[in-house]
Amino acid sequence: DAAHNDAENLVFDRLKKKASYVRKLQDIFKAIDNTSDGMVTEDKLTSVLANPTVAAYFQTLDVDVVDSAALFHLLDNGDGEMTMDEFVEGILRCKGP
Repeated sequence: DAAHNDAENLVFDRLKKKASYVRKLQDIFKAIDNTSDGMVTEDKLTSVLANPTVAAYFQTLDVDVVDSAALFHLLDNGDGEMTMDEFVEGILRCKGP
């Protein structure tokens, strides 16, 4: 029974951490989307990631931002504009479980 509770606690902790991580990603997207139109272009992402402080923050989230163009194309669905959902889901996909 104790092992079952430990497993439940582990699952609960992982879900809490993932939810917190998603909130951080959403906050980052909102900061990048300074026009509040719900879209981020490759140029906008590149200019934001050129800031060393922003790049360092991405590193704390275990997201490699060395090549902003490659990152954009990994996250974007191909229409040239990235939504918050594309951003969050794409980062989560890149990080794995």
